[in-house]
Amino acid sequence: MLKKRKELPQMFDHIPPLWAPNNSFTIAGGVVSNPEDTDFAFHIHSYDEIYIFFEGSATYRVEGITYENLQPYDIILIKRSKYHCIKHNVPLVPYNRLIISLSPYFYELPNCSRFVKIFDNDAHSGSLIPAALTKSSGIYDCLKRYNGYFNSSPDKYPFLAPGFINELVYLISLLDLRAVGTKNDLIQNIIDHINSDPSFQLTVEQIAEKYFISTRHLNRVFKEETGLTVRQYIIRKKFYKTQQLYLSGMNITEACTEAGFSSYNSFYTAFVTEYGKSPKKALNSFNLAPHNVEPSGHFKP
Repeated sequence: MLKKRKELPQMFDHIPPLWAPNNSFTIAGGVVSNPEDTDFAFHIHSYDEIYIFFEGSATYRVEGITYENLQPYDIILIKRSKYHCIKHNVPLVPYNRLIISLSPYFYELPNCSRFVKIFDNDAHSGSLIPAALTKSSGIYDCLKRYNGYFNSSPDKYPFLAPGFINELVYLISLLDLRAVGTKNDLIQNIIDHINSDPSFQLTVEQIAEKYFISTRHLNRVFKEETGLTVRQYIIRKKFYKTQQLYLSGMNITEACTEAGFSSYNSFYTAFVTEYGKSPKKALNSFNLAPHNVEPSGHFKP
C-alpha cells in the first residue's frame, strides 16, 4: 500500500534542469514518484554539491559517514571527489529534493572564491545543515521566495537562477557547520589510508593485514558502509584521479600512469569492465560514471 504524501509546501516539485551558460552551476530536482535504490547508486563527480531534501523516507551516505532518516529541509554539503548516494528507507514513498552543483568555474566568478570554504568543514565528507537551522538562518525563506518566483514566472527561471544560487551560497557561508553524521571509525580509517597513497597501489590483502581482519570481513563491512567493495572504491578513485589530471592538461597516457594504471589500455579495460561503457565522454565531463548522467549533464543524486 502506497504511503500518502505529507502535506508539505510544494518546493521545486517540477523544476526543469538548468545548466548555467558559463558552466558555473547546475540546478536539478523534482519529485520522483517511485524511487528505487538502484536508481541512485554511489557516484562521484568533480563539482561540489548542495543537496536539499524536501520529502521522502531516506538516508544519505557520503563515503564513511551516514546521515540517517533525513527530515524535510535538511541540507547536505558534499565536497567534490567524495562518493555519495541516497538510500530509500521505505519503497515507493514519493521523494523530492533539489540538487545544486557548483563547478570549479563558480569560484572564479567575482567575489565567489571565498565560498569554497563551505565544503571544507569536514575533511572526510560532507556537513549537515539540519532543518531547524535551515528555517532559522534565512535559507528556508530564500528557498520559499525563489520557489514562488520560479512557479509564477517559469520563463524568467534562467534569469533568476544566478541570484538564487548566490543568495543561497552566501547564507550557507554564514553558518558554523559541523559534520554530525554517524561515522564508522574503522571504515573511515581505511578510507583515509587508501587516499593517503597518491597512486592507489594498495591491495585488499595489504589493507586487511594492516587492520588485522580477513579480506572477506573487510569487503563485507566496507560495502555495508560505502556501497562499494574495497577494490571498487580503489579503482574508481583511480578513475577519478585520471580524469582530474587529464582535465588539468596532462596527456591521457601520463594521466593514467600517474593515477596508478600501467597504461592507457589498462585504464580503458578497467573502465569498460566497471561501467560497461567507453570512458571517452566521461573524461571530458564534470561527471565520471556515464550511466548516471542525465541529458542536462547533471548526475542523479
